[in-house]
Amino acid sequence: MDLQQKYTEDSVFELEDLFIEKLKKFDLKTSIKIARALDFISHEQFNNDDIHTYGGVVNENGAQFFAVEFWKENPNIIVLLNVYSIESDSYLDLINLNQIIKNE
Repeated sequence: MDLQQKYTEDSVFELEDLFIEKLKKFDLKTSIKIARALDFISHEQFNNDDIHTYGGVVNENGAQFFAVEFWKENPNIIVLLNVYSIESDSYLDLINLNQIIKNE
């Protein structure tokens, strides 16, 4: 069962089952920080026809690098497909591609 959740005033995040299961593999504090960082996606412009992979980092007992895969179904619906831990080298690759979640 896929869940739909209103996350910002203008955008809706739809969460695939795989995304939820993978998010549960992170500890609770890290999961919450990842979820908060995803707000960045709702404010950016993406090609609606592609699946995007963006990287991020949260600091909870040291740096935790992660990647999230998503698809922007239309300007207001973002489908979160997957989230997983990555190594710092993969994160640096995503920086070079300008595919970073900025979570100030």
